[in-house]
Amino acid sequence: MKFLIVSLSLAVVASAQYKEPLNQNYAKILRQDQEVNPDGTYDFTYETENGISAAAKGGPVGSGPNGELVIQEEGGYQYTAPDGQLISVRYVAGPNGFVPEGAHLPVGPPVPEAILRSIEFNRANERKEVPEYRPPQTIYQPSTTARPFYPSSTVYPSPNPFGRQPNFYNLPGYQQG
Repeated sequence: MKFLIVSLSLAVVASAQYKEPLNQNYAKILRQDQEVNPDGTYDFTYETENGISAAAKGGPVGSGPNGELVIQEEGGYQYTAPDGQLISVRYVAGPNGFVPEGAHLPVGPPVPEAILRSIEFNRANERKEVPEYRPPQTIYQPSTTARPFYPSSTVYPSPNPFGRQPNFYNLPGYQQG
C-alpha cells in the first residue's frame, strides 16, 4: 500500500512539472542551403515562412597569437519585429569581434577632436619596448655556520667621554606627556 501511495505521489509531481510550449506554431523552413568545404570555408543560407532569413559565408583567415585558428564570417539576417518594422542586419565577425550594421542600430556620438589628436599623438610616439626585468644577481643566503646570539655579561666602556648618557627629561621646561 505504501508503495502505491509513493508511486502515485511521484507520478503527480512528475506530471505537474511538464508544461506544454506556449506557441506551437513553428515556422516552416522554405529554403535551406549549406556547404562546408575541406579547406574550412563554409556558406549557408535559410529562409522561413514567417519572413526570417539569414545567410553567411566564412572561413579561416590565419592563426592567433597562441596558434588557434582565426575565422572570419560575413553575413546578414532579417526578420520582422513585433511592431511591424523590418529589421535587417549585415555583419562581419572575426579577429576584430562582431561588427553589425543596420538602419535600426543606434549610432554613437562623434569622437571629440581632442581625443582624435590624442590618438594620433600616441600613434606617432609609440612606446619603445621595455627590456625584460632581471632580478638582482646577488642573492642573500644566511650562513650555515652562524652561531646563535647569547647576551654577554661583559661591560663595555661607554662611548660618551663624560660617563653616562645625559638625562634631558629632568631638566626644567621639559614636560612629559
